[in-house]
Amino acid sequence: MIPIELIRVALKILEDNKVDNYCDYYDHLKKRIKDFRDTIKRLEGNNIIAKGIKDSFENDKDVLYKIYRNVLKGKLQSASTSMSNILFGKKNWLEPLKMTIPKSTVFYRCRKKVDDSKPFENEMFHIPFDMRYKVGNERFSISGFPCLYLASSPACAKKEIGGTEGGILAKFTLQQDVECYDLSLKEEYYGEDIKTFYRIFLLILFCSVQIKDKKDDNAKFFPYYVIPQLVTSAVASQSKDCRNIRYQSTKYSDGYNYLFIPVLGDLKKKDRQDKALMKKFSIEIYKE
Repeated sequence: MIPIELIRVALKILEDNKVDNYCDYYDHLKKRIKDFRDTIKRLEGNNIIAKGIKDSFENDKDVLYKIYRNVLKGKLQSASTSMSNILFGKKNWLEPLKMTIPKSTVFYRCRKKVDDSKPFENEMFHIPFDMRYKVGNERFSISGFPCLYLASSPACAKKEIGGTEGGILAKFTLQQDVECYDLSLKEEYYGEDIKTFYRIFLLILFCSVQIKDKKDDNAKFFPYYVIPQLVTSAVASQSKDCRNIRYQSTKYSDGYNYLFIPVLGDLKKKDRQDKALMKKFSIEIYKE
């Protein structure tokens, strides 16, 4: 079993995963990882975890650093290949993170109201492929690549679009079991392999950094989006059966977000949305 002391320290570090400005991402990660490394040394010294186990942590941390640095150097192909290799290659980081979301699970999606007309249910689904120019740059969202983002509660869904009052809320109810990769960490962590635990912690740490105060509204590049967007790209490229990700909301502490990655339809048929993905849900406009 993973020592509860180690889990609690990891959770504490993730709770305080915020930087002052856009340029602090790399230095922030180094400091957070040093804090975690010091905990590993202490637990090793107290014989709570086996000595030498930190080697895998150091190696995995260096791989993520290198991927991030390669993006800054313009080596996008190298960064993308490396991410795919660690998530789906020999180490296969994501396989232990698979979880099943049971049928009848309810999710929510909120969008800002632009007029008084009632939207159709399919208008609350992912942005149509022929309107991909509206897809912006967000944490797990790649510009121009429509995906379906759902939240675990109405409050979380509203927070994700800025806490808008009077927004349009839709309820999505699963019609079948689906699998997803769980990029979240809780004190009730039941895994037994400490190397897997280290990888979960590192992946979440790199993916969940927040800016305390977004002062520069003209910023176009966000360093803390690099790793999560590469995760999205790897799952879209490599994973056929499981194309979904769960992660802790950075805007609503008690909520989770769910990313469902669609499959681009037949261009000749001009499919505007992933019909197979849509059939996995019943969708209704929700009134609180």
